[in-house]
Amino acid sequence: MWLWRELYCIEINTSMSDVVNYFQLFALDVNYTLDTELLETNYRKLQKALHPDRFSFTSNEHHAATIQSAQVNTGYKTLKHEIKRAQHMLEITGCLDLQTDKITDKVFLQQQFSWNMECETAQGQELKQLNVTLTQYYNTLIKDFICAYNEK
Repeated sequence: MWLWRELYCIEINTSMSDVVNYFQLFALDVNYTLDTELLETNYRKLQKALHPDRFSFTSNEHHAATIQSAQVNTGYKTLKHEIKRAQHMLEITGCLDLQTDKITDKVFLQQQFSWNMECETAQGQELKQLNVTLTQYYNTLIKDFICAYNEK
């Protein structure tokens, strides 16, 4: 029950303009490289403590637990997914607003369009080579993101 008391003090995020720091929620360092075992362990602890069935259906605690349990689920899914995790890292530092920010780099967008067209027509070995190229590009972007984020 100690965990519930600790968590019950967390402000419930009902405003779309406020961003919940999921790293803080799961007691993790803000880092792209994630300790997935610790995330899983803390997720289970939070869900056990916050599960709405533990509280009377008519109580304020039940309502708060329902909202916080949903936030925990969303946070867990966000941190497990590499791209969503990176987006979240940018959101919590104020570098990205998913509601208003758009990709405007024309070279980047043209490259994505070109690869999309290649994916539609590639077969066999050509498709395998395209997969290698895209994987290398993705890994480069991740490394660049980590370096840029750590230099902020």
